Amino acid sequence: MGLGTGHGATGEGRVKLAKRVWRSVFRGPIYPRDDRERKWVVVNNLILHFRPLCLPKRTLRYTHTFGLGGMSLVLFLLLAATGILLMFVYEPSPGRAYESIVTLQNEVFFGKFVRSIHHWSANLLIAVVFLHLLRVYFTGGYHGPRQFNWVIGLALLLCVLVSNFTDYLQPWDQLSYWAITICTGMIGYVPLIGDWLQDVVRSGPEIGSATLTNFYTFHTTVVPVLLIVLMAWHLYAAGMEISWCHRDGGDRADDARLRSKGEPGPGGRSRHRRKRSDLRRPRRLRLLS
Repeated sequence: MGLGTGHGATGEGRVKLAKRVWRSVFRGPIYPRDDRERKWVVVNNLILHFRPLCLPKRTLRYTHTFGLGGMSLVLFLLLAATGILLMFVYEPSPGRAYESIVTLQNEVFFGKFVRSIHHWSANLLIAVVFLHLLRVYFTGGYHGPRQFNWVIGLALLLCVLVSNFTDYLQPWDQLSYWAITICTGMIGYVPLIGDWLQDVVRSGPEIGSATLTNFYTFHTTVVPVLLIVLMAWHLYAAGMEISWCHRDGGDRADDARLRSKGEPGPGGRSRHRRKRSDLRRPRRLRLLS
């Protein structure tokens, strides 16, 4: 009996140790069952804590954004994943750049497929980000407290354009070389600082190995870091703006519409004016699940 009791105690100790290790890694429930646990998951999650805990239900309609922001994020993730795979084969030097592209196309397993995904994702990202900015502009989404987030969106579009521009030279073939030569040549016509700016972009008077190296560094390091920081800031600001912009105006507009029809408002009253205490009453929100 003593041996059996000791074995059981050892088993219980192992279970308790496993629970302690699990709770130290995963704090809170994995599958939330009620509103309190959902809030806990959102607040303590590395990604979800950028988003607000609650949102008005009407702000979740697909026609508000048409999913253009989410499409941009998915395309960026595709570009990051395929770009990392391409970096294992590509060699950013004038003597090896084109040969590494040929090797990638003809000898690497699924190399052509990965490069095609990277190519078309980059082109689509420009179109989707531009459409996203047009949607915000024509729906007036840059007014109110959203002005700075609009500036962040413009900075994101600029980073996407710079990323595509610096990537165009990487194959180091006749098409990319002369296209960059023409584009950088146009920079020289900028008044006062044109010649200086052209030398900065080309990393010298002519396009050469320094140009290719700098373009590769900007494309694989500087621009992706800027995109990640700006996207995180953009998503956080957008979530906070949705949470606050609809806190008062939307509910009061709905109450006015109901009162105009003679129907009681959320508080069960059909009066034309609400008490001051009612205006301070917390509004009812739909919790994100």
